[in-house]
Amino acid sequence: MKPGLPLAVALTLVAPCAVASSRFEPTDLELEDPGVVDVDLQVGTFRGTPRRALVSDVELDLGLAANVELDVDGAVSWVGDAQLRRVWDPLWISSKLGLFESHDATARTAWALGLQLGPRIALDRPRGLGYEGLVLLGRTVRATTLVLNAGFMADARAGDAPRGLALELGADLNHAFSPTWALLGELSLQRFLTSDPHHLEVTLGIARTSPWLDVSLIGLVGLLSPGDRFGVLVGVSPKLRLFGG
Repeated sequence: MKPGLPLAVALTLVAPCAVASSRFEPTDLELEDPGVVDVDLQVGTFRGTPRRALVSDVELDLGLAANVELDVDGAVSWVGDAQLRRVWDPLWISSKLGLFESHDATARTAWALGLQLGPRIALDRPRGLGYEGLVLLGRTVRATTLVLNAGFMADARAGDAPRGLALELGADLNHAFSPTWALLGELSLQRFLTSDPHHLEVTLGIARTSPWLDVSLIGLVGLLSPGDRFGVLVGVSPKLRLFGG
């Protein structure tokens, strides 16, 4: 089952200077074929508190087996108004596992169940490791796929900052208008158990898809303050075969 297009993105290779707990981006249950790597890149700008003048993200997805994928997800932002400072999200290195699939070819429907879990590594003066885990439930009806996400996040301490702990709920939507155009949407809730501000965000956009390259334009609205209130993201997602087939 190929339930969706990841809303991907982001690591710029420069030296870190600050770190923050990353925002929760709901994921899908798309698993790359063994030996295929999907490099999801996205760049954007956000208005909010604080203002993020430039955001750059990367997600690398490498298929290892028919139901196993290795994911590496990170991001860096330039934050501020008059003077920008660089802020790094923790790096999440995870395994995405497909546990169950059921298809009805006549009705063009499917169910899928999976997990995504792994350590989170702070990139500035880390003190130990964090962890994140999600349970993924996907439902496909004809050209529409909805994947529900539920899990938790526990970031390691970075420098003098306290550990971030949060519950995560979300949904990832993909509706294919045609073989080459898709509507993308996400709803994400991050409910912190610590003093960090909660996040509730909605994204909506379109993607031009092909077997080896996707291009997307995404709009974001944040429903809680402080945090991102509005944003625009431009993404590109090439796929390459590294080995096999």
